Amino acid sequence: MINQPNVPEALAADGDYIHKLVVRNLAPDVFSGNVFKLRTDGRIQVLPFEIFSFISGLGVSEDLFIVYPNLEANFGVGDCFGPDPPCDATDPDCCFFETTYDGDWCFSFNLPEGIERIEMFDGDFDYGSSMQDGNFCVADGVDVDTDDPNTANDILFPWTVGTEVVFEGALLGSPFDEGCFPPFNRPPSVIYSLIGPQGTNITNDNPSASQEWERFSITTGPLDPMVDDLSVAMLEPGLWLIKVFGLDQSNLNVIRFPFAINGVDE
Repeated sequence: MINQPNVPEALAADGDYIHKLVVRNLAPDVFSGNVFKLRTDGRIQVLPFEIFSFISGLGVSEDLFIVYPNLEANFGVGDCFGPDPPCDATDPDCCFFETTYDGDWCFSFNLPEGIERIEMFDGDFDYGSSMQDGNFCVADGVDVDTDDPNTANDILFPWTVGTEVVFEGALLGSPFDEGCFPPFNRPPSVIYSLIGPQGTNITNDNPSASQEWERFSITTGPLDPMVDDLSVAMLEPGLWLIKVFGLDQSNLNVIRFPFAINGVDE
């Protein structure tokens, strides 16, 4: 644990103390994941335009027993990890029966007055559904990623250069968000909505596939599909929500947002 006391240099004009946490990868050539949580007795935000990732991860056995409470008591009943398909997750005798993770996420942000466009980017959502074909997991043609018309598919954005990001296009999930391991599936294929304080509901029903970034842009002006995805009557100021639905277990997703993402308190 690191205890950072307040110092005079952190005192802002409004009387709050402001600290910035910077997380750096000291071994960028090593394939790894670092999944952590932050907690404070003050307010916490993800700053605008920062890369914001989230995942329901299963790093250690304790994670499995939290996400699948029936697993520890029924381990070995049916077939969870054996060579055969896993047991039916709707069967009470199955190791994966019931789960504490429903696939839904909710983040909030404050929209200032006078905003006429929200332009955000989602990355590596692995959108798409699949089926088992022999030893292979293949697209089933039901939920399919499309070539996003307002995202260039021949350039990489500055924040992606030097990563494993690929050009945007009509791509596949890897693995598919609705994949071939049913216990990890959280229907539907992953989508997200922006919900305004007066009930405005704006849904992206075809987010990014594997290793690509897609632009999602909403405007209050005339709709040009090469620039924006949707046109709405107004973008009301106040507290908005980003709601993600159907995010499969262990599927990493990334968002780049133009406004600060708020932490949650009472």
